[in-house]
Amino acid sequence: MNRLEIGLLGLCVAVIGAGVGGVATHTSTAHRAAATTTAPSTTTSSIPPSSSTTVPAGPGSSSQALAVGMLSPTDLGGFYRVNTGSALSLVRSAPCLAGLGPSPAQSGNALMGLVGPDAGGLPFIAEIVGSYPGGTAAGVYQQVTAALRSCPTFSAIIEGVSDHVPLTEGNLQQLGDASSEFEGSFTAAGRPERLQVGVALTGQDVICVVWVAASAGYNPIYGDLPSTLSAAIGKLA
Repeated sequence: MNRLEIGLLGLCVAVIGAGVGGVATHTSTAHRAAATTTAPSTTTSSIPPSSSTTVPAGPGSSSQALAVGMLSPTDLGGFYRVNTGSALSLVRSAPCLAGLGPSPAQSGNALMGLVGPDAGGLPFIAEIVGSYPGGTAAGVYQQVTAALRSCPTFSAIIEGVSDHVPLTEGNLQQLGDASSEFEGSFTAAGRPERLQVGVALTGQDVICVVWVAASAGYNPIYGDLPSTLSAAIGKLA
């Protein structure tokens, strides 16, 4: 699938302010499943730096090792297929996630996008991880979660559609060394959906999982945000 992408929004960790206010809307009415003209990516990937000559060097050399430790279709029952482009589009278009982009302060950075066989059938999952030297990961985790708290509307391209989701902090049992969860409801192609963003600190890694599923008719046998974030932490351990 060919996913719409916009330019990379900031590479350094920063607390991002509020996004677009109001109820959930779409700037495109295209069905998520219809936003495709080319075959999807089939490999994990670190987030490539912008081509701008003013952008500092990217993360250190552990990005490939992180990519190997990302969630895979096999980890989630085999029903998914990899589409890294969908995760790239989401991260690059979401001001609330700017602090998760690649940075020279990182020893590694990688992401993974997983999509189901049809729109709404399985949750859309994006996993982003950054690794930091020494004890700096805790500060990054605090800054990323602070940015999400100050972001009442989560605006991003999700599976080819520009969405604006009112965001509030939810309740999440502690995962890893620390964890937080943010969520909101919106409508996609006339279908109610729920977006959740889970962020966890584990050792030198900051892990984020964006999980989007239909609000009604979803079969919980396929997991939820806490189980998916827990699986991501366990695989990277």
